[in-house]
Amino acid sequence: MFKLNNLTNEARQNKSYRFLTTDVVIQLYYSEVNLGWFITIIYNDFKLENVRLTCCKNFLDHYRRKIKWGLKVTSKDDLDPYNIEDFVSDRIQLYFLTPDEVDYVTNIEYRYNSELLYDA
Repeated sequence: MFKLNNLTNEARQNKSYRFLTTDVVIQLYYSEVNLGWFITIIYNDFKLENVRLTCCKNFLDHYRRKIKWGLKVTSKDDLDPYNIEDFVSDRIQLYFLTPDEVDYVTNIEYRYNSELLYDA
């Protein structure tokens, strides 16, 4: 995992990270009206625009056929990002996941859900 550093409490942030030999642009903005953070991700020809940031083992799971890496969003108190100070206080952390880590998370989730269905 690669932690996204240098996130601040500015309501609009535009960051570029080098990950897996390619640049990934992360744009974050905070909405006071919605009490939450929204994210835009630009990676090569893939663009995900203005999606509410929520805690997830792989935030980009729905797009794994288009991109092989992932984004993990963690919280110290299991609440989704809602405060402009979330990144500065380190309550919310963002991590890039390598393709191997995405496979691991996907397999664990699939196995867990399959066992639940099997035992039902």
